[in-house]
Amino acid sequence: MNGFASAFAMIASWLTIGAMGVSLLVLLIRYIAEPFAPGLAFGPLIRRLIDGRPLLPDPIEDSSTANRNLRRRLRKKEWALHNQLQLIAWVVCTALMSRLIIFTAALVGCGLNGNLLAFFTDFKNHWIRWDAIGYLSIADYGYTMDNQAYMVLMPFYPLLTKLFSFFFLGNTALAATVLSNLALIGSGWALHMLVQEKQGQLAARRAVYLLMFCPLSVFFSVPYAESLFLFLTLLSILLARRQKFIAAVFVGMMAAFTRLAGILTIIPVMLEVWKYEHSIHLWPRHKSRCITRLVLYSLMVLLISLGFFGYMLVNYMAMGDPLAFIRVQAESWNQTFGSLGNTIRYSIESMFRNDSAVWMTGVWLPQSALILLAVALLLVISIYVYPADGLYAWCYLTMTLAPTWLLTGPRMILCMYALYPMLSRASRKTWVYGSLLALSLLLMIVCSYMYAVVGNIL
Repeated sequence: MNGFASAFAMIASWLTIGAMGVSLLVLLIRYIAEPFAPGLAFGPLIRRLIDGRPLLPDPIEDSSTANRNLRRRLRKKEWALHNQLQLIAWVVCTALMSRLIIFTAALVGCGLNGNLLAFFTDFKNHWIRWDAIGYLSIADYGYTMDNQAYMVLMPFYPLLTKLFSFFFLGNTALAATVLSNLALIGSGWALHMLVQEKQGQLAARRAVYLLMFCPLSVFFSVPYAESLFLFLTLLSILLARRQKFIAAVFVGMMAAFTRLAGILTIIPVMLEVWKYEHSIHLWPRHKSRCITRLVLYSLMVLLISLGFFGYMLVNYMAMGDPLAFIRVQAESWNQTFGSLGNTIRYSIESMFRNDSAVWMTGVWLPQSALILLAVALLLVISIYVYPADGLYAWCYLTMTLAPTWLLTGPRMILCMYALYPMLSRASRKTWVYGSLLALSLLLMIVCSYMYAVVGNIL
């Protein structure tokens, strides 16, 4: 069995590397071409490049005055107050429905285990586990030498939790829970707005349902930074697509101050800047002015990385070393930076070799399966997905799944904003979407039970 596990893991590792390589090539070509030919499909794009013809947008993206005015009127209607209130009400109802299912799964599980009374009297024992304990410790006491293992958790979520606890008489656990759920609602709204712009309203609703009923949706409602990170990322990109670049950069900084992967928000925001600069047609008339604007706007987008430098400053103030989090990762969590191929290899090997059923079903099996599925989805959808979403997904998977002893791969994948537009695009057929949503809902019930009752989902 060990020999089979090693061989299978090695094959999966090389297939993952190959799929990611092909995806990167396709996505880079489409990302670079997007400002010059917005919305141009991959096939026509390649044919035009081979033939040496100029890149021109598809008719639906025509920049004529009539089409610009039509898009402006549609966008104004989309942002009308009554339409936004209806959308927010629908998102809130969807979120409440999914939270009710999570709560019921945990309640029934406790009842079956004979712990029904404890479920109502001991909130923290069921809902505050692992990283949640760390975030609340930082919110209550800050970064100290006693809790230096939590230095790997970035500061914006516990900072907001501390500020928010003022409205809950200093109860940080309750404040963090409310904050996470509000951020989830905000994520549903922003995701709907993003997907609707590129794929239409039906696709947007599919994306929101897949977010709310994703297998590890429980982590969006407990004291974890997942939902806040997702909301800030989506909001930054939404602002960039509305050409509110200063606001997009500021929100992107907050995303980079919430999770390290927030720095990747630069990728989709930068593309919107390049598209905007190309759309105003300065190059034929004022080449020097066009170059100056492009450089200045691009440098402004790079300011998103200040969120990460703010985290380094916190490291220096707390531990005397701006890179203390790297040392803590290695010493306390046995993690250094590796590669995606290595992660899938040891995840599969551990799944076969681990004697603990808890670790196999709660960590290694879901991690191996979701990594392989995410890479396969990215490969298949790379010729269709909006280039900024696709390239962000590629960089996100490469960065977040690279640690040498990763235990939270599924959680990392499910807070990648680009996953939901990609799934919505891939599930346009009713039977595909229905099957995907049913499977996701079933897994959400199982994972909620395992988190709140059994305690073996990381």
